[in-house]
Amino acid sequence: MKKILLITLTFMVFNINTQAQTKPLITERSFGNIGFELSRINTNETDWTKIPTEWAKTYGSDSYASLHIDRKVAEIARLRVAQLDNCNYCVIFHTKAALETGLEAPKVYAVSAWRDSKLFTEKEKAALQYAEALSQLDQDKIQSSFEQLSKVGFSNVEKEELSMSIILMSVWSRVFMAQGKTSVEK
Repeated sequence: MKKILLITLTFMVFNINTQAQTKPLITERSFGNIGFELSRINTNETDWTKIPTEWAKTYGSDSYASLHIDRKVAEIARLRVAQLDNCNYCVIFHTKAALETGLEAPKVYAVSAWRDSKLFTEKEKAALQYAEALSQLDQDKIQSSFEQLSKVGFSNVEKEELSMSIILMSVWSRVFMAQGKTSVEK
């Protein structure tokens, strides 16, 4: 019995590790009939994407198992930063990721106009306001929006995770824009 249990556990661990390794890196994904080409920097000779790739393992869209923040809240904040940064790849990626969290399509599509919508909770609104302030580097708005996070119930850990998710999103936007990452139909 112990031997069967050990074999089963070994198989499960191997299977989980194999599945985790088969997911494409964030820099190599495509979406249905949409792919991406790089019109500027199309090499990685200095391994310049290593740091954001490692960072994404902790704070990116695929890291929800280890995060305390609500994945829906984190994903709409990432999507808003992608919109503000005009990152074509990021908007497509995070629209899809937001829908995959279970957010309803009308809410996802309304992220860019969240202030004029009654679809968002107070916590989501606070996260969106903070995402805008932090990504636009508006010192006055950063402070007031950060304080609002506490008022609507974000814990210190959630505030840190949200901050790091927003900053990581801005880094990826700039990496992909430097690369000239542009959507193309396959």
